[in-house]
Amino acid sequence: TATTPRVASETGAFSTNITGLISGKTYYYRCYATNEQGIAWAAVATNFTALPPSVSLSANPTAISEGGGIAKITATLDTISALDVTVNLDFLGTATRDTDYYPDAPQIFIPAGYLSSWISIVAIDDTIAEQNETVIAQIWTAIGATNGATTNVTVTITDNDVSVCIVADELQFLAATRDLVGIAHPPFARTRDGDLE
Repeated sequence: TATTPRVASETGAFSTNITGLISGKTYYYRCYATNEQGIAWAAVATNFTALPPSVSLSANPTAISEGGGIAKITATLDTISALDVTVNLDFLGTATRDTDYYPDAPQIFIPAGYLSSWISIVAIDDTIAEQNETVIAQIWTAIGATNGATTNVTVTITDNDVSVCIVADELQFLAATRDLVGIAHPPFARTRDGDLE
């Protein structure tokens, strides 16, 4: 769709803005001039290819449980493309791939005519109590698109294991019928054999 054509009353260059183009598609145009004598068309048609789209990443949710949580990593174009777009990803962060999580695909494929597509990050459960860990998905290369505003996203994997810590300062054993107190300091324990009555 072209804006209102500019009228040139003199010789020289002029321009107009065209919107609604599909990225990667080739467009053809031909100029003409008109006056009181009629219309004269340029002898040659010219073409251009619309610039490729830019692609950005997003994550939802940004925090998942270690116990089978799933996050969606989405690649979104700023405009529809006439060509397929492949976004190859790199995975960084404190979490270990294939130990703490796995991506269900190494890249995001956006078919021609679509604005977005996604892959999933799936957390792997374990029995180790540990700190929360992160997965950073970032664009490594984009085929058919350029990097957009957001090229990396972070997903936090929250630990679901309980850490149990027992601290014993003093253990006191009281005899039922005798006013005897045995005090043990870790790691030693004082025991008493025999009948306590």
